[in-house]
Amino acid sequence: MLLNRRDFIRAGSLSGAGLILSPMLIQRCTPSDPADAGLLELYDGFQNPPMDARPFVRWWWNGDRLTAEEILRELDVMKDAGIGGVEINPIKFPFGADPVAYETLQWLSDEWIEMLKVALDGARERGIVCDMIVGSGWPFGGEFLQKEEQSQMVTIETIHLEGGQPYQFPREELLQKVDPDIHSKNETVYRDLMMIRLMPETSEKFTEGIDLSDQAGEEIITLDVPEGKHVLHYVVKLTGYMAVINGAPGAAGPVLNHYNKPAAERYLNRLSAVLTEKIGFMGDYLRAMFCDSMELEGANW
Repeated sequence: MLLNRRDFIRAGSLSGAGLILSPMLIQRCTPSDPADAGLLELYDGFQNPPMDARPFVRWWWNGDRLTAEEILRELDVMKDAGIGGVEINPIKFPFGADPVAYETLQWLSDEWIEMLKVALDGARERGIVCDMIVGSGWPFGGEFLQKEEQSQMVTIETIHLEGGQPYQFPREELLQKVDPDIHSKNETVYRDLMMIRLMPETSEKFTEGIDLSDQAGEEIITLDVPEGKHVLHYVVKLTGYMAVINGAPGAAGPVLNHYNKPAAERYLNRLSAVLTEKIGFMGDYLRAMFCDSMELEGANW
């Protein structure tokens, strides 16, 4: 039988209502009837579902300010509340919050990994399923990334020019003019001038303009603009322009270039190697590792 979305929701609502009233049905069950026995088993399953069928929650590790006692206390609170699983998410400490004398631990430091082991062991003892974010905040990155491993954007800038006169532009001035509206800007941004071309402001037919890209490496860009209105177009590559959103110490700084396969593999292998060395096979403790939000803010290169 095929159901559209509306009929499916209506049927699901009625089924839910039936389960709420199921104690009345259970009273009429007889063990000799296989259908009734199945209903009783289904009802018991909803009364006491397995851990992997219970709600999961995001477990913020604010600023990685951690102690073993607090980790275990929170696990007990979550288990008592009926929580079946957690997503461990180290994140920047909230602005203006009280650290209550808790010290920040660096992501992947020996001290941090010891706290992670406390959490993973404690969750397993309580039957709580664990997932963990790759890195901290989103999307993942870190202060340790080399330039070629950081996210990249290629963008274009223009300058309108009156013709019939020469111009000189310092290359650094052109580069600094390129400042796209990024929500999470990184402190250190590398800018490379890739292409320069002078074009008429308007044209009735296709024209290639004047290619000035041979000056891209010069400190001063020099050009003689022909008569008429023209536009100087130039292309700039930005590297490391974006910072991890809400990244905790050790995994903050520039965002990883997710389009660079070797860089992504090095990042993931670094994480897995450290955890495997200190904790053991990750599959014994973690169901999954993930990136919760791919907000790459214009990355295109």
